[in-house]
Amino acid sequence: MGPRSAVPSALGTSLVRNILAAVASPAREKEPAEMLHGTSERTSEKARARVRVRTFLLAAVGLAAVLAEASPGSSASAVEQQRFSAWRQGVVSMSPPVLAPADVFGPDDRRRVLPASPIHRGLVWIGSLVDGKPYSSCSGVVVGPGVVLTAAHCVVIPRIEEEDFAITSVRVMPERDGVTGPWGSQDTARWYVPDAFRISQSAAEVFQSDYALVILPDRTMTDRSGVFPGGIAALDDPELLDTSSAFASLGYPGDCVDNRCGDAASNAIYGQGQYAWHAPASFVAPTKHFLYDDADLAGGMSGGPMIRTSDSAVVGIVSAEGTIFNRTTRISPDVAARLQGWCDEAGCTLDVAQRPNPPSRPNHRFFGGLASDGATGTCPAERAFVGLVAMGAAAFEQDAIAFVGMVVGPGFDPGSPAWRREFDAAYSALQRDVASVKSLEPPDAKFVEFHRTLDLGLDDYATAMRQARDAIEENNLFDLYSALSSLDAADLHFAQAKTAFHGVDPLCRPALAP
Repeated sequence: MGPRSAVPSALGTSLVRNILAAVASPAREKEPAEMLHGTSERTSEKARARVRVRTFLLAAVGLAAVLAEASPGSSASAVEQQRFSAWRQGVVSMSPPVLAPADVFGPDDRRRVLPASPIHRGLVWIGSLVDGKPYSSCSGVVVGPGVVLTAAHCVVIPRIEEEDFAITSVRVMPERDGVTGPWGSQDTARWYVPDAFRISQSAAEVFQSDYALVILPDRTMTDRSGVFPGGIAALDDPELLDTSSAFASLGYPGDCVDNRCGDAASNAIYGQGQYAWHAPASFVAPTKHFLYDDADLAGGMSGGPMIRTSDSAVVGIVSAEGTIFNRTTRISPDVAARLQGWCDEAGCTLDVAQRPNPPSRPNHRFFGGLASDGATGTCPAERAFVGLVAMGAAAFEQDAIAFVGMVVGPGFDPGSPAWRREFDAAYSALQRDVASVKSLEPPDAKFVEFHRTLDLGLDDYATAMRQARDAIEENNLFDLYSALSSLDAADLHFAQAKTAFHGVDPLCRPALAP
C-alpha cells in the first residue's frame, strides 16, 4: 500500500455543486453536476485532486452569496457582495469534476481481472462523446443482448448555465483490455435515465436516480461477447448483510495500468481506464436507495457493477464517494422494475439473477482469473462497528444534503418562522448524527486511529455548523463565510480517517478462493 495522495481534488465539491445546480439556479430543466467516479478528459488536468477538499467551503460561498443578494443592507460592501456572487456562480457553472487518482481505504487491495476470467465477460468500458469528441470515461455491464447498465451521470451531464452542452453519444467497448477489446465497439445515442435525475430540484432525488440503461444499435456485438455471468438482483437487507456473502465492485479505473494501480501508474493514462480491475468490499451497509461500502475505487469506475461474488449477481451500480464510505446505487425492487419497464419499451430483455439465495460458500469459478487466497469466518464485533459507522455516516450525509439545500436554495428566508423551524430541525438532526457516530466504541485497536480522526472531523463540522447558525441569526455574512470555510480542517480529518480505515479483517470475511 502506498500513502494516500495528498493532491487536492475537485470531487469533494460535487455535493454542493449538485445542490446549487438543482436548487439555486433559475427554474428550468436541469441536469446535475456530479461526475464522481466517472473521469472527464475535458477537466482531468485541473481536477486530479484529493477527494473531499473544501466541500463546505463551497457551501459557504453559495450561502454567503445568497445572504449578500438577499440582504443588501448587510455589512458586506457592494464589491464583496459581487465577489461572493461571482464565486457562487463559478460553483454552479463549473464543469463536472473527476475523481482523485484513487479513493483507497487503508491498503489498496484491488486486483486485475484477467481476460480469461468469466467476470471479464460482459464488463464494458464506456466513453461519452460530445459532438464526436471524447468527454469522459466510465464503466458498465452487459445485462441483456444489446443492453448495458451504467450510471446516469455517465450519459447525462449538466447544461452549463444556458450553454447547450450535452453528451451526444456514448461508445461501448466490451471486455476492453488495453487499447482495444476483442469485439470492437459500438456508438449509440439511445439511453434511459430517471426523470428525477434530469429535472429534480432535490439533490437527494438526484443522487437516488444515478442509474441508466444504454440501448445499443443492435445485439451483434453483445451476441459475440456475451452478457455478464450474473444477472441483476434486487437483494433484500438480510441477503446483503449475510456474513457468508462477499461483494466487490468492478470497472476500469483510470489510475491503473495492466499490472499496478496508484499515482505512478495514473500519470501515463489518467482519465481513461484501459484494464478491468476488481475492488473487494470488506462490508456492505444497505439503505433504501444506496449500498455503502469500502471498495477501493478510482475515476473511470462509475457505472461499473457491484456484484455478489458467490454468483456474480449485480446488486448495485458504482456511483459516488459518500461522506466517509462509497455510495453505490442499490438495485432495489423499484430500480429493477424501472429497468424492466425501460427494456419493455425498447423491446429488449434483461438478464435477472436466479433465486433462491446462494449457498453459504462462494462459487469460486467466477474468480478463475483472480489470484488471491482468503480465509473464512465472521467477526460480529467488527462488522457491527463498521455497519453502525456506515449507517451514521449515511444519516449525516443525507441531513447535510437537506441542510445545505435549505441555505442555498431559492426558499432561503431566515425571517420566516416556518423556515426557521425547518432549519432548526435540520441543524438538530446534524448534531444528533455527529453525537451518534462519536458515541461508537472501536471493537479493537486497529480502528482506534480511524475513529479518532473521524471524531476530529465531526467535531470540526459540529463547531462550524454552530457558528454558521449564529451567523445566520445575526445576518453576518463574513462570520458565516469564516465558519464554513473552516471546514477545510474537517475535510482533512475525514481524509485521514479513510487512510486509517483498514476494513473488516480479512480473516473475518468470506473466502474468495477455496
